[in-house]
Amino acid sequence: MNRIYYIGADVHSNTIELAIQNRRKIVARYSIPATISAAAEVLDSLHGKKHMAIEEGPMSGWLYRNLHQKVDRFVVADRDVGYVEKELSVRPGQCDFIRTD
Repeated sequence: MNRIYYIGADVHSNTIELAIQNRRKIVARYSIPATISAAAEVLDSLHGKKHMAIEEGPMSGWLYRNLHQKVDRFVVADRDVGYVEKELSVRPGQCDFIRTD
């Protein structure tokens, strides 16, 4: 069976709160240090497709640059898509965005 995990991340300066959903149910919650190694360890433990969503903020570019290759889809939610693309230093259309207007 092909599993798809939906990962929501609430990022703070010292911690990252993760909620992981599979088959419409939250299957895990984590409160981890705000480090790439801690986030990568959680992502690497999930076997299947991974779709990750974060809100645009001071650490979103850092997370994108370091984690986008560990997931099948990386979504950054923000009102100003052009601003986010500039901050993440990506080509237009390279990252998925959700407008929150």
